[in-house]
Amino acid sequence: GRSGEGSEEFRALEVQWMGDLIVTWLRSASCSLKVWTLMGQQSAHLRMDSPLKQVDVARVTWVSVKTLDHFILAALDARSTVSLWDSKQDFAQVYRFYCGCEEPFDLVLTQDFMAVVNDNMMETRLELCFWKLWLHPNFDEASDAPATGSGGSMASRVQPRQRTP
Repeated sequence: GRSGEGSEEFRALEVQWMGDLIVTWLRSASCSLKVWTLMGQQSAHLRMDSPLKQVDVARVTWVSVKTLDHFILAALDARSTVSLWDSKQDFAQVYRFYCGCEEPFDLVLTQDFMAVVNDNMMETRLELCFWKLWLHPNFDEASDAPATGSGGSMASRVQPRQRTP
């Protein structure tokens, strides 16, 4: 066998698909994500402050449900920091915040909501924290104004929802 086989945590390359791009990282080992084209060219290198726990991707369909080239990328690190990037802005970071988990475990993202899972080992349970996301470029406009979805940068707001045991 390999030396130290029982003492090392198994680490494997993880991948998320985003249309004609892929994102790679190592869970609990790397502090960065790399975005690649399907031709193998690196498109972006995104950094976090501590090792990654989970990464998720949501397709953005505000303009049209047929949109296949606009994504929000989210990452949760070991220090409970969540970062969000926008593929239409060359993966510029649109939001970063501390989510408050003592033992961050998982992250689930849609274009409108996000959930983070905390592994509460003391009470032997998983806890969910939900956030409503306002990432639509026209969220500040009056509800009667038409949403064009073009031009300008994606604005962002994150509002916490109640934690559920």
